[in-house]
Amino acid sequence: MKFLGYDEIDQQDAYVLNMMAFGWPLTPTRLKARVKHDDRWYDDSPLYAVVKGKAVSQIVGLRIPTRTVDGKETVMGVAGVTSLPSHTRRGYSYKLFEELHKRFLEEGIRIAFLCTGKSLVAYPLYRKFDYRDIQYFPRAAKPLIKRKKPKGITLRKYRKKDAPEIDAIHRRFTRDLYGFVLRQDDFIGARGKAWTGLKDVLSVVETKKGICGYVIKREMDGDVVLEEYVVPSVQNSDRILRYLESQEKGDYIMAHTFAGKKQIDYFKSRGYRLTHESWDLIMATPLSKSLSHRELSRLYQYKKGKFCMLGLDTF
Repeated sequence: MKFLGYDEIDQQDAYVLNMMAFGWPLTPTRLKARVKHDDRWYDDSPLYAVVKGKAVSQIVGLRIPTRTVDGKETVMGVAGVTSLPSHTRRGYSYKLFEELHKRFLEEGIRIAFLCTGKSLVAYPLYRKFDYRDIQYFPRAAKPLIKRKKPKGITLRKYRKKDAPEIDAIHRRFTRDLYGFVLRQDDFIGARGKAWTGLKDVLSVVETKKGICGYVIKREMDGDVVLEEYVVPSVQNSDRILRYLESQEKGDYIMAHTFAGKKQIDYFKSRGYRLTHESWDLIMATPLSKSLSHRELSRLYQYKKGKFCMLGLDTF
């Protein structure tokens, strides 16, 4: 078995691996777009386990800036973990984790995070490397109310010139939180270039006074699903929620990937029913022996509800 990068393998192997596991076609063009527009991606990712010239297992390692109580900390983000069905349970993913952990630790990166589902087959593998559950992605749901929309609110498509204001709104919204809150300039615009579908679900929120927030929302048979809801002003937030709840079609509105306990409590106070545990969660492990899980909790304030990862920050 060899460990090889994307440029060193038969790239059709990578295409098949990702389509089978995620339904996402990893091609040289798409990978180039990710690396170009998303600062978390580097040229040396993904990494593959290659057996007899065939890439049979994959892992992606990202370098991601985070905020801790002690300041900025660049961490390793693990994504894209998959193997061919014919090569599962043979230790290839385990070996890839060992190799990737080693490489990042040699760079001085002390902490690794990943996003997963507790029902996935890979969950026991993560536990073997002492990844522990940090936070679920809870869900908040409420019936849609058939009523007139509040006036003076406009939801429109994102424009490139909006970037400075949107970046400032996100910084203000997450200023008291820790974790995945440090974004590159025009992060939303950059993600839109790497993920073309973002432009169809992203809305900038305006009032007469200008931009006051943004919303990433999907509609499913008329129901509304909020994947990011970033509105710093409580007064504006209440008006925008009423606007979104006043849909002419559909029965329910659901929100998830909240910015800490404060936002969860906000939705709960507005009549949303919370499901705190879900199948989707964030896990973390110390790569350095000098760190403990107790120290990770202190750095990121998990137990105090100050840890944040919004929808676009997942990987």
